[in-house]
Amino acid sequence: MSVIVKTKINEAVGFSIKGEIDQACEVLNTFSLSERQREMVKSILAETVSKSSAECIAQKVQLFTLLTQPVRIQSPSIKLDGCKIKRARINFIGRRFKDHMSLKDNFNTAGMERGIFESKQVDVFCYHDVEKLRSSFTFANNGFQFCALSDELTENIKQFALTPYDETSKSNVSPFATQFIEAWGRKNNLSFDRVVCLGFVYRDTDENADRTKADKPFALAHADFQQSNLSAISECLEKYWKPAMESVLGNLTREQYLNVPIKQIVNLWMPLNQRSTVNGLVVMDTSSIQPSKDLRPINTISPKETCSVNSLAIHANPKQKLVAQETMTISDGVIFNSFITVHSAANILRDAACDEHRRSLEGRFALI
Repeated sequence: MSVIVKTKINEAVGFSIKGEIDQACEVLNTFSLSERQREMVKSILAETVSKSSAECIAQKVQLFTLLTQPVRIQSPSIKLDGCKIKRARINFIGRRFKDHMSLKDNFNTAGMERGIFESKQVDVFCYHDVEKLRSSFTFANNGFQFCALSDELTENIKQFALTPYDETSKSNVSPFATQFIEAWGRKNNLSFDRVVCLGFVYRDTDENADRTKADKPFALAHADFQQSNLSAISECLEKYWKPAMESVLGNLTREQYLNVPIKQIVNLWMPLNQRSTVNGLVVMDTSSIQPSKDLRPINTISPKETCSVNSLAIHANPKQKLVAQETMTISDGVIFNSFITVHSAANILRDAACDEHRRSLEGRFALI
């Protein structure tokens, strides 16, 4: 039986890596599957699109487990007021993770097999009622806030989307994004004097994208920075953050830079697509976790790999609440707390037609 299952899985993945998801699903639907299992199979297969067969080992293992081991079947997607609960596969730290482990050394197939990381199917609250989404969650209570971008910022984001590899178009976004964050911060009564744009990350799921200028989406549940270690992080990222601080505060000595009081760092995530995409961003409601207890330090790598930056990762727990916007397109955004808000890229089966590749621009802003 196991040989037949493996053969079918290899056949299905052969179709899915070419983007032929429906045909891949037909191969595996020859097994007796529930509606929930069919949805899970399709979600796993969607993760293999445009990859090589060798890059799909984790998905093949997941499919084998799903097709050969009894699983507790959960109810189909549940429709709630303004949203629908959908399933997504997200990576978390596993049972053998230890504090301060290296992301670079362990976030791979071997790390998954050893239990340092694990992939979990989790519920995501996908909101199609955008106004309800924006009014139901606040930065203060939930660690994030979905929003509509200003007209000026939207216009510059659209220009950037046309020429994403052009540094000039990226720099044109910066002042409008900074103004937007400042206005948002004042409206939300955050305590700060100035806002500093620390930089942007452009991401593209297209395997043909120029990886010197476009990063892949990061598929791990994590928060960006450990606040208690912010001094060391500022030192590590001095090459990038000091010029940004000086653009607002004027010339700084190294000592002055390292003593700039950063009260808060926030991320602003902005999609660049005109339609929804299968791959998108999910954020975790901070009221569904205990940040001081649940978030574990993990060593990530600075852009030039000269030092480690302490980020935060988390174990999966059914009490956690993950949230996404069902159709999130250019002119939409989500602001979240860089210190405690867990987030991840994830593939979610959308209700409407989608663009093939997800493109996004993410900015980080220091409130000082």
